[in-house]
Amino acid sequence: MRKRLALGTGDPVVANRFGLWAIWTGAMTFLPVSGLVTRTLALVRGGTEPWETGGAIAMTPALTVLAALIFLFVSIAGSALWLSFFPTRGHLARIEARSRRQGAGEVAA
Repeated sequence: MRKRLALGTGDPVVANRFGLWAIWTGAMTFLPVSGLVTRTLALVRGGTEPWETGGAIAMTPALTVLAALIFLFVSIAGSALWLSFFPTRGHLARIEARSRRQGAGEVAA
């Protein structure tokens, strides 16, 4: 879509939605990775899976940082997903204004 946009045959809103979709899927990729890290930390620390001990894991500093990262990535993913399907008027206006600025720059050059 970026190539089509550069050629003037693409829609800037559609290109932005492709970008938002990529951000969403990239952020969601972090969740299985975080589960793997949590399991590994639990196995290294206690030698058992978290669910074998009734699900109670002592919150170590590493797990606290991991929980904060999970919250951050879920927030990013949720925001990108929301904007891709329900863009606000301001968001659409920014996309259109940026497209006009870039288009004017290409014509002048």
